[in-house]
Amino acid sequence: MANSKDREKLVRFAKELYSELEPMTEHESLQVFLDDCADYNLTVFLGSFVCHDLFGHSQPDTLTGKDVELFMKHADFFLQTAMLQQSMKP
Repeated sequence: MANSKDREKLVRFAKELYSELEPMTEHESLQVFLDDCADYNLTVFLGSFVCHDLFGHSQPDTLTGKDVELFMKHADFFLQTAMLQQSMKP
């Protein structure tokens, strides 16, 4: 079991590591999300269902600004469900 000294070292290491990282742009964040969706064959479904329902088109990769956040918020349920189903397969 880790003691408080080990925990302090780990916290210090994590702070140093994350302080050097640059935050992702909206476009990068969306691309990572869409890549994750592609891993579960959800890209076409999310484009034609979620994106079309919210924005009237089926091209989530063209979204910008608050639309990226809104799309990801609505589409995340489907991605999480697909990930859960995959993890339950023997």
